[in-house]
Amino acid sequence: MQITVAPSTGLISKKPPQILTLRDTLSHSGGSAAGFHAVSEFLSCQEYVRLKTIGIQPKFTDHEYWVNEPLNALDFGTVVHELLAHRINYGNEATLGAIVSMGLFPTDELKMFEIIRTYDDSHPLASDPWEYLGTEVELFSDIGPALQLPTTIRTVRYDAIIQSKATQRIYSFEHKTASRGGEQAMAVYLPQYLTQVALWNANPSMVATYGEMAGVWIDSVVKTNVPRCERYGPKVFGRLAQFRALEYMSLPDRIVYPKMSDGADPRQMHTCMGKYKPCKYLSLCYEDAQNDYTKV
Repeated sequence: MQITVAPSTGLISKKPPQILTLRDTLSHSGGSAAGFHAVSEFLSCQEYVRLKTIGIQPKFTDHEYWVNEPLNALDFGTVVHELLAHRINYGNEATLGAIVSMGLFPTDELKMFEIIRTYDDSHPLASDPWEYLGTEVELFSDIGPALQLPTTIRTVRYDAIIQSKATQRIYSFEHKTASRGGEQAMAVYLPQYLTQVALWNANPSMVATYGEMAGVWIDSVVKTNVPRCERYGPKVFGRLAQFRALEYMSLPDRIVYPKMSDGADPRQMHTCMGKYKPCKYLSLCYEDAQNDYTKV
């Protein structure tokens, strides 16, 4: 099985809608089509990706937040991410107004108000030392030439692309939420940062138009009782590290996996219990519970 997408060398920058709803925000979450998370997902469990690709989904979900429940940690971060993109495009006051339209659980709504107000106190838009070139920017790059391989398209979605006012250098601007502060808490995302830089610099069109990507600025919202909004960076990476990232991103096209006895792709049992919740295909794989699933 391979990860494939249509070739392109352009940038696609997406503004969030001015009126936000929780349903739309959560339904549009997730990484790019053939990005770091897609590659990691494929290497973690090939059967999960096969089922997801052909549209197999559970008939019943654990959470329907539009029936008034607090957000879990993952979805809380998704909402914060959307609000920060909204703030870049429409300003702080408009974002405070957009929170009201989302239909959040009351305690979550209060937390979002506090986070956005604290963020603006810590980092007023007018004081940012960079220009925002786009939010939710998706890039398609062919990493094949750098690895002496056939065409191998990989994608990356940047929370924002920024350009330093002082040096004109280009950076990725990455939003994160965390339960604790400090730069070390963000270290777990280092491979993701590296991939963002490597895929940009492997794209001759982007380098010719904007210059090389110099690194990544990390924008961290710490979800303590009194929220903190911290920035770290820039994280910079050498040529060898970027090459290693491209090698990793190419693996799904270079590894040949066997088929299982029932025709399925390999089920990687060490990934069945995820960080936040069990795999959604657990009962299908272990109990053949086909009636609990549907094809969409």
